[in-house]
Amino acid sequence: VTLGGQEFVMQKFQCVSDPSWPRSGTLLHATYAYNASLDVISKLIEVGGEALVRETDNWGWNSLHVACKVAVEWAYFNKGKYTLLDETFLNILTQHGGAQILTQTNNKGKTPLQMFF
Repeated sequence: VTLGGQEFVMQKFQCVSDPSWPRSGTLLHATYAYNASLDVISKLIEVGGEALVRETDNWGWNSLHVACKVAVEWAYFNKGKYTLLDETFLNILTQHGGAQILTQTNNKGKTPLQMFF
């Protein structure tokens, strides 16, 4: 990641292997879907910076949209016992994405926090 720099982490690719669910996003988008560690996520953000955190996938989802959606699904499938969103993680995203990451809307007009509804 460090060798490839920002150009590498900003590249988009198909994040999900199921062709019936076409999803094109960055490595950061994929890390949430595959439950990567905070260390991996932090390193990607360190290299990609604000641009990576705010970058959207083909559905218009930024990194916080994806993180919120994964947290909802994780809580649902685990009967509310566990969520991937914690204070440290949210602080990292808002520190690098600013207030705009909270209000950025996806292709359906939803902000990240509206993913919970």
